[in-house]
Amino acid sequence: AETLKKIQHPNIAQFYDFVVEPGMAYIVLEYLEGGTLEQRLASFTTRREQLPLETANEWMRVICGAVEYAHRHGLVHRDLKP
Repeated sequence: AETLKKIQHPNIAQFYDFVVEPGMAYIVLEYLEGGTLEQRLASFTTRREQLPLETANEWMRVICGAVEYAHRHGLVHRDLKP
């Protein structure tokens, strides 16, 4: 949590707080509109369209850039989720 507080990147949700109470622990992150990666991928399936290679490349560039930034700042993300 202390490391996450220091991370500021346009493609990483801003960390606000980490709370530990008896029987409960949670983090508070910035809310970002636009849906999840899973939802974006599903929309192509729903429309029976293929994800354009250029779009996939751009998404991966953004994701990898954010993960690389986090790693350089001492945060190892072991469980990426869409």
